[in-house]
Amino acid sequence: MSPTSFAAAATGTDAVLDLFVGDRPGPSYPLSSERPTTIGRSSDADITIADRLVSRLHATIRPDPSGWAITDLGSRNGTRLDGVTITEATLQPGAVIGIGTHSLLFRPPRPRPALATPNGWRVRFVTPLAELVGSALGEQTGPAEQMTRFLAATRLLGCHGSGDVATTLVELVVANCAVAGAAWLPAAATTESVAAEPAGEVLTGLIEGALRQAIISCGSVVCLTPERPTASDGEVGDLVCLPVGPGPDGLLAVRATDSPLRSSDLDFLAVVASLAGARHDTGPTGAGPADKAAFVAACPDLGITAWERVLIGEALRRHGGNVGAAARALGLSRATLYRRLGSGPPG
Repeated sequence: MSPTSFAAAATGTDAVLDLFVGDRPGPSYPLSSERPTTIGRSSDADITIADRLVSRLHATIRPDPSGWAITDLGSRNGTRLDGVTITEATLQPGAVIGIGTHSLLFRPPRPRPALATPNGWRVRFVTPLAELVGSALGEQTGPAEQMTRFLAATRLLGCHGSGDVATTLVELVVANCAVAGAAWLPAAATTESVAAEPAGEVLTGLIEGALRQAIISCGSVVCLTPERPTASDGEVGDLVCLPVGPGPDGLLAVRATDSPLRSSDLDFLAVVASLAGARHDTGPTGAGPADKAAFVAACPDLGITAWERVLIGEALRRHGGNVGAAARALGLSRATLYRRLGSGPPG
């Protein structure tokens, strides 16, 4: 995440786009009030959509005196606004933009929740998890970071059960981020925490009760910083809490080794926390269809379908667009990968 996008995520933005794949919610993308935001299939776009029906640079959204405007950039399949094909139009809150097989909901940012912090800590920022995921996925990252995310995603997708997801999540954070400790803290008192030493056990006692429930329920990432760091504190870095659910319904708590938390680490935390929540997105074991639907609807995090597209896009990039090679890397048949891409194989 660049310094500009990090500041936007920390302080809030004028407007947000929520991405939907079919009827499933995906990441949210904060819009810059200082420059246009481009949408397209290319990695050069600010918002990249891995869809063959989307042009490389498909449309752009920019602030104007009347609010926000969207312009089609001569795309092959057109841009729709509330079901009507447009060349240029003004966006109203609640407008639905159709690009390829995807929909993007235009809305003002959600209000930030008020939180009672532990003694000795103050809030550095509070921002919805989906917005941080959108910023992280929109950043231009190097091959090493792309491969790290890809491998982390495949590990989480291969987990069996909530306990395995929680343990794998903590292991990935400790292995890939500059942290003094990490812990997965469950919402239910009957479920055990998963902590990584040395600071993980401290986090379990620090983030508890009403604060833990408030962070889990609000769907926002909360970053706390020590008011007066001292040598006796041992670790003086930020404390970051990310909601994880449904699945392992709880939160990921991380104590950084530095303050502020490195932006690359924040990107990684947002991505893996979101995927961990999506990994078990069918609700509690034994829940009926209506209960499952309500459970999923309450979670704004990135859905598993959207993550499959992220993995497919990364595999295609790594193999130069070769569908057969990408399919083998993903463990899929060529025909299955074409179906996931929304098109049939060439005749």
